[in-house]
Amino acid sequence: MTGPQFEQEVRRVARALWNLSPGDGSAEYINSDEIDCVCHTEELVHLIECTTERTMQKFREQVLKLQNARTYYQNHGETVKLRIVTFHDPTPDQRTFSRGNGVTALSLQECKKGLLDSQQYLEARWKYRFGSASNPEDGSYVLSEEEYVEQPLMPSNSDESFSVSEICDLLQRGRTIVLFGPFGAGKSLTVREVFKYLRSEYYREKTGRTPVALNLRDHWGQPSVSEIMHRHADKVGFEKPHQLVRAWNYGELIPLLDGIDELASPVLPMGQDAIRRSREEALKVIQAFMQDARGRTGVLITGRDHYFDSIEEARRLMRLPNDTIFVDVGEFSEDQATEYLRKKNIKSNIPTWLPRKPLLLGYLASRNLLEQVASMEGQTGPAMAWDYFLDKICEREADLSFDIDSTAVRTLLEDLATRARSLPRGSGPLYDSDLATAYKTITGYEPSEAATTLLQRLPGLTARDQEVGARSFVDDEMMEALSAGAVVRYAINPYESPGVSLLQHPLKAFGCSVAGHLASNRGVTSGQFTVAAREALHRWGEPTLALDTMLAGASCPESRPIQLEGLTINRAIVDEIDMEEHPIRGLTLESCMINRVRLDGTASDITYNNCQIIKIEGIASIRALPSVFTGCEVQEFDDRHTNNAILGSELPNSLKMFLIILRKLFLQRGSGRVESALYRGIDEPLRPYVNRVLELLVSEGIVYSHPTGRHLIWHGNRIHRARMLKILEAPMTSTDSIVRTVSQLTSP
Repeated sequence: MTGPQFEQEVRRVARALWNLSPGDGSAEYINSDEIDCVCHTEELVHLIECTTERTMQKFREQVLKLQNARTYYQNHGETVKLRIVTFHDPTPDQRTFSRGNGVTALSLQECKKGLLDSQQYLEARWKYRFGSASNPEDGSYVLSEEEYVEQPLMPSNSDESFSVSEICDLLQRGRTIVLFGPFGAGKSLTVREVFKYLRSEYYREKTGRTPVALNLRDHWGQPSVSEIMHRHADKVGFEKPHQLVRAWNYGELIPLLDGIDELASPVLPMGQDAIRRSREEALKVIQAFMQDARGRTGVLITGRDHYFDSIEEARRLMRLPNDTIFVDVGEFSEDQATEYLRKKNIKSNIPTWLPRKPLLLGYLASRNLLEQVASMEGQTGPAMAWDYFLDKICEREADLSFDIDSTAVRTLLEDLATRARSLPRGSGPLYDSDLATAYKTITGYEPSEAATTLLQRLPGLTARDQEVGARSFVDDEMMEALSAGAVVRYAINPYESPGVSLLQHPLKAFGCSVAGHLASNRGVTSGQFTVAAREALHRWGEPTLALDTMLAGASCPESRPIQLEGLTINRAIVDEIDMEEHPIRGLTLESCMINRVRLDGTASDITYNNCQIIKIEGIASIRALPSVFTGCEVQEFDDRHTNNAILGSELPNSLKMFLIILRKLFLQRGSGRVESALYRGIDEPLRPYVNRVLELLVSEGIVYSHPTGRHLIWHGNRIHRARMLKILEAPMTSTDSIVRTVSQLTSP
């Protein structure tokens, strides 16, 4: 700090210490001497001089000024206390000289201890858990100092990735940052690293504010900031909660608010407005934080990427300032994943289909499963690979047990995944009682002592909930793959209870692709899926399971259209309906909640009545809605990423075909495309470019294929997904080298 900045900081702290108004605690002239800070309280007059110098000459001059000012106030009947606040710790000579002259010499950090004992808080907080960050070895929250490996932190309006130090710099300059990421991406680990960095900065006296890291899941139902501060102090073992409240009131804290999605859970499908109202009610405490922090301090907020319907809704519900920075936590790059595993003494290669998430990689490494995963064929399709992987880890667990085989272990996990989908959070928590009930459902008898041991170490589950006896699934794609197995088992025998009650989370595109693969392997026909959908609706009262079943059947590589003439489904939850990829005929959706509908110019055989739809791709506005949509509420339209939009552009034919292939292979995470689907809806002049573009993409490692039955299935390599989506966003201005290469392709 410069001298004037340091004086201003001392005045700010003094006002907070003695609860003064903003205009009090200013500099004053007393007998022609300027005193840097004069604070009048009911009992005392506090006279403070500030210095950034370490020389004794300047120090003696300031002591003399204070003594003269004290004489003045004492002559007017005032009781006076004298202080000199130094930027660095006072030298021994300074302390001795000041003490001998009735003056207290202390550093700014020592001065702040009266407001908040930051060192005591920072040490207490560091020993308490950070959100869901856990040790993959044992599920505990005891982590090493060097657990974190830098991850891609991508701002929404930039191609450049932030570092943790840059995030911290923005927070110290008063910016609000919202960190979004999927389950297991490392959001809480990032918060921990931000706290660690700001703590170090505080100790080095580079920042005047103290980071306070709040696990929002600890503060369910608390409406005010002061209540949260008191409970937080109790949780972390800080004995002076009133200091946290006072420090917050005077802008001395940088709040790190981890887990906004933990403040409330999705409600049963009562319409999109009900869900929004539920979120708004839960986020009132975030609004309180933002109102108090505005113009005084930066704020970091984290949550799952699917919690809000849009960035605009996040701004509105949390009352965020206009200059808020939204940052996405991406998966590890290859170098980052390698570095993460190197710290765990693992040198295995990672298959293209496996997510590069810290939670999943750490889990597999801690259980010595990465070697087995790495041995799989790298060009295997994601659905096939997950099927094989789940079989192998279930065989491994069965080998360690004496009373259950690998098929039963997998069935048990599939049952638990389905139970988790009926819970508000979607991945857990599952308690010991849930595990025991599922075991009895699958095997027909109570778990023995050996089986209880198996239940405690079930693969894919971790004790990251930090609740006694609680487990959650370690990765959302693993849970999707297991849920897909349960859906296919139900389709084979729809007259047996599916064992769920009102699913709150539907299968996503990846889960449907796994279900399609499993159904093809097991010979499940489209007719069986039709019967299963009807039974789910009429026999079991499960509308979401009915739609899951239909979309799973429509995802089979060799499936015929699912014929559902006359079937109406009410109040189901749907993740995605792609009219180009899902051959479903004669279905009516009534009052359903749908995340995404992809039209893309294809005639729809599904009727939508009074549905709540977050996004429709393929049209630009409500005026262009086809007649099959009646009384629907649509939050967002988008016609940019569609085949029709690409075909109607002025781009070269080679680039048009390139973008269409990227769209088909990368916009839906994890699901592949039959080769014939790459030609669907394509004009004759573009067809010759399909093979040319695919050959180029294969040579660059961007896409790969594998045979299944009579078909060739194409996949996008997830390592390149972020790069390809960036090209799709702005193909005309993209500087990516592959865009230039594709543009130069000529017709065969």
